Parts: sequence; structure tokens; C-alpha cells
Amino acid sequence: MLTVKEANDPPTISGLGDITAQEGTIAGPLPFIINDPDTDLNELSFTTEVGNPNLIPETNIKFGGNGANRTVTIMPPLGQTGTTTVRILLTDGQFIASTGFSVTITAALIPPQISQQPLSQTISPGAAVTFSVIASGSAPLSYQWQRNGVNLVQRFINVSTC
Repeated sequence: MLTVKEANDPPTISGLGDITAQEGTIAGPLPFIINDPDTDLNELSFTTEVGNPNLIPETNIKFGGNGANRTVTIMPPLGQTGTTTVRILLTDGQFIASTGFSVTITAALIPPQISQQPLSQTISPGAAVTFSVIASGSAPLSYQWQRNGVNLVQRFINVSTC
């Protein structure tokens, strides 16, 4: 007697491109497609491998979607920057398919903040005056001096014309 068993074909997973995200911000959801000709797609399971789990802990990678259309969301923590690889592994219990991509985490942009405003000064007509300000934030910082809400376009301003 000859018994023929149905073959179990391996699952497939589409590729994802390399991504760049800021620390503390969510990257995604990033779409990808899975398939398995002989296993219910909702029965397949995902795991991840991260080259540098300090940069992106595996618990900060979440999967979504259903059927063939799936997503992955990556949540990099604050205080970590750099580049690592992420591999998504898809299994039907017998075979494993995987796809990998690079994730670069950059420093969060810090909005400019003025910590010391320029001081008011009284001077005689024609005299020179210097104003300064102390500001912080992500470089490069730039500024625009204003007087009464109007941009000053000259580096040196004649007091009598202001």
C-alpha cells in the first residue's frame, strides 16, 4: 500500500526597506506581505532578532494586520542612537522564512528655546549697543532679530531710524 502525504511548503515574507527614525518616536506601521500555500495565514507566528537589543529591545517591536497584509511597528527608546539590523522570522511550525533590514536611530530634534532674553538698554543717539541672547536646541540654531514685531534685516542698525 502506498500512502501519499501532502507536502508542507514553507511560508514567504516580503522584504522591508531600511528605515531611519528618531529616538523615542514610533516608526511604522511598516507594511509587508506574507504567504503560505498550505497554512492558514493567521496561524503563522512571528519572532524577531535584533542585532543590538539595547538600541531596539525586541519587546518594542509589534506586529499588526491579518491575512497576507501585515505591519511591523518599531518603538525605539529615548537615549539610544545608532544602527542595528532587525530580522523578522515567520514560521508555520516546520519551516522558517525571514527578512532583514537596517534601522538607524537618530537623536531627537530638540526645539530651540531661549533661556536668556536680551536686556533692554537705553543709549544716546548714534551710540553703539549690543544685544545678546542665550538659546539651546538641536543644531544648527539660527535667529532673526526683530523690533516691534518687524524683522531687522541689517546687522548694524542706526538707533535714530528704529
